Amino acid sequence: MRYLKNTLTIVFLYPRFHSFQRGVGYGFSRLRWKVRDKVFVLVLITMILPFQVIMVPLFMIFQKINWIGTFLPLTVTCFFGNPFYIFLMRQFFLSLPEELHDAASIDGSGEFGTFFKIMLPLSAPVMAAAAIFSFLRSWNDLSVP
Repeated sequence: MRYLKNTLTIVFLYPRFHSFQRGVGYGFSRLRWKVRDKVFVLVLITMILPFQVIMVPLFMIFQKINWIGTFLPLTVTCFFGNPFYIFLMRQFFLSLPEELHDAASIDGSGEFGTFFKIMLPLSAPVMAAAAIFSFLRSWNDLSVP
């Protein structure tokens, strides 16, 4: 019973922590800053690196900060973002019409207001897809725990 409780705890916490990546995807799609495209390419390059390459260094880091045997390596690392979900969010926000953003700015809404009042409610379908992918990834993950 304890194993089932631990599994369900991780499986249902994992997608919730990935929901913070909506803001990152929005930042890469709508906000204009100097090196945005170069940083996005770096995020995409991290998708090429297999987990087996960084598994031992990650274990050593978690061992030094005394996280071995806790849920922290499985949950806190979700806050740093998964490149696939960031890419998914960015592509979704790019598919929305630019006129929505323009209309919000004409009405006096800032970037945070536009994101929270307009873009965030519209991102429910992509968040559902990301939650399903995240659930399946954490359920099928046998190497990280």
